[in-house]
Amino acid sequence: KLSEMIGGKFAINKFRGINLKQSGHTTYYEIMFDKLTEIKWEPNHDNMRLLGTAMAHLHNYAYNNKNLLTMAHKSETYSDMDKWLYISKKDPRVKEAYNSRLEVFRNINKLNQAQPKVGVHRDFKLHNIIFDGNAYNLIDFDFAAIDFVSIEVMGFIVDVVDFGMEHVKTFFEHYNKTIKVPIISKSFVDDYLSYLCTNTFPFYMQDKMSNESANDLIDYRNKCLNTIY
Repeated sequence: KLSEMIGGKFAINKFRGINLKQSGHTTYYEIMFDKLTEIKWEPNHDNMRLLGTAMAHLHNYAYNNKNLLTMAHKSETYSDMDKWLYISKKDPRVKEAYNSRLEVFRNINKLNQAQPKVGVHRDFKLHNIIFDGNAYNLIDFDFAAIDFVSIEVMGFIVDVVDFGMEHVKTFFEHYNKTIKVPIISKSFVDDYLSYLCTNTFPFYMQDKMSNESANDLIDYRNKCLNTIY
């Protein structure tokens, strides 16, 4: 239905079923989705118009059909940095990240708690949108939950900034034109900065990751903070 509303150029990767698999003594489930042919793409005027419209339609649907969605509800208010108290600062990179976030947090307006919360993808980023030559397919809903809409919008914007502000403007113009949720756009930037400062990902799970993966994620989160700030 969403694809039809915006001309068939955007789609959500379809779930096809679950297979029970056996490997030695291990039994596991294989989740099947549509197989997609991935073609490299970059932001341009047309796909930013499309994706701004698509994200707004997703948010509108989630807002208007709250009773139909079964997903986790993020209770975080992103209004304090208390979670950092439980993160060891012995690693210089962790200490540096904490100090930089503390400085930013002291200089911004805290996340606007009046900002609407709806069911959002929570990782609506360029790497989770596959172009197959015909449509842009949104994949990977592992982090989907009810959360502040501003965080999702800004998370996508920070991904697009490097490709040019004209693409950011096109995306947000068409998002803003389509959205029916009572968003408070003037607080979007501070909302996202509050989230980045107070959220301790990936620091709280560094011991469960390879050094390379942890460093890549730390670099990415630092870049997001510095770009928006």
